Amino acid sequence: MSLTRVRVKLNGVWTTLAYNASTGRYEGSVPAPPATSANLPGGYYNLEAEAVNSEGKVASIGGTALRSLRLVVRETVAPTLALLSPPAGYINTQRPAVILTAADETGGSGIDTSSFSVRLDGKLQTNGLSAETTSTGARLTWTPATDLAEGAHTVSVSISDRDGNTSTVNIAYTV
Repeated sequence: MSLTRVRVKLNGVWTTLAYNASTGRYEGSVPAPPATSANLPGGYYNLEAEAVNSEGKVASIGGTALRSLRLVVRETVAPTLALLSPPAGYINTQRPAVILTAADETGGSGIDTSSFSVRLDGKLQTNGLSAETTSTGARLTWTPATDLAEGAHTVSVSISDRDGNTSTVNIAYTV
């Protein structure tokens, strides 16, 4: 018995694979997936492989049963961060509510609000953080737990999408 056809299905489209004698494998190229797999159940595209032998017997298996048929696709575009308030520069309050918006590109993996972090003058801040999911991404707010001393300060805000792409914005304030 020999294999007469080997094919793989991605998003409802079958691709017939060709036997490569030099590698001993069936090979081919499937059409590119339309978007990241982060938003799919399990975080992957479920490929289905099918083999037909010379007696006409068909065997198939999918990614739910065989991990090597799980196609994980990551997007590579970092989310955007935009400062809403207060604008960089001089501020006359020692506890400003720093507000930003974060957005991922259309078809992207989406904002991972749990990755929201703030550093004040290089020191990680664990209090005063608030991340709210919005229809376009997230609204991020940080309010210092204690008064900022008079003088210059740098606030570094970071956020990632669910595929691990990170953006950081550095904001200089003088109290």
